[in-house]
Amino acid sequence: MTAVLAPALDRLPAGLDDDELMFLEVVERLAADEVAPQAEAIDAEGMVPGDLRELLLSLRLHAVGVPESAGGEGGRPLVGLLAVETLARASATVALGVGAGQAAAHAAGASGAAGASGAAGASGAAGASGAAGASGAAGADTHDWTPAAARRTGLRGAPAFALAAPADGPGRAHWPLALGAAAAGVGQAAVASARDYLLERRQFGRPLAEFGALRRMLAEMSAAVASAAALVHACAAQPAPSVAAATRAARAAARAACAASDDAIQLHGGYGYTTEYPVERLLRDAVSLRALAGGRAGEPVATALLGAPAREAVA
Repeated sequence: MTAVLAPALDRLPAGLDDDELMFLEVVERLAADEVAPQAEAIDAEGMVPGDLRELLLSLRLHAVGVPESAGGEGGRPLVGLLAVETLARASATVALGVGAGQAAAHAAGASGAAGASGAAGASGAAGASGAAGASGAAGADTHDWTPAAARRTGLRGAPAFALAAPADGPGRAHWPLALGAAAAGVGQAAVASARDYLLERRQFGRPLAEFGALRRMLAEMSAAVASAAALVHACAAQPAPSVAAATRAARAAARAACAASDDAIQLHGGYGYTTEYPVERLLRDAVSLRALAGGRAGEPVATALLGAPAREAVA
């Protein structure tokens, strides 16, 4: 059973123009009609079907928000990330592939490789097999993203890629924002799934949606997810968001997604632990997103707060 997607307009930030809203409505239909029906199979098989990959590439969602000078479609990066968020409500794996493509294109353009940015973005969006995300050691001027092979809890079939980007450039900030957007979408899907379950199930002769404790639990879930998504939106709307700010937003969204997915499982009762409902997959995806946004990825935040760690002199 796939997640039921909530209406798009109630979660979008203010200030979007008509063209941006129309574009996001198209992405919403794509998520509902093409991605959501295949989400369970993508998770089970650990790969995005070739026809869906080709469709995503043909729509060039990985190029939305990327400057035309870097081979992109132009527009605001915020809109590209809202597309990632929308797709994540159907499949975090598909969303992260698009987000990785956007980040790769931003990074290639920022590095001066404008001719390569389109290919880099398409490579990320194509959903190559391997570990989801990237990690690496920051150098003086660049940060190397390298995949870490692992058997994953969630995000099965998400892409791996390796790319060097300016340490605090737009490409480097776009990656944690893509993680945050995907996490926001997962959290929204958890809230939507829990809401639908409470509306459809009955206990003691009345719908679960009429029980005060369950209503309050759902309201708290919704508030936490909406707050985290707003933080991601605000950071993405900045002209040049810092890596530290983007990482803070990503971590907040990932934590909110984990909490919402866990609560959604509880609201589903024993059914929440079965694959009959999508919430167990949402929790696994949220945990994997939290792992990608945590660990060494949090170093820019620590550096912003405490300064760079002292380096011992090498004799």
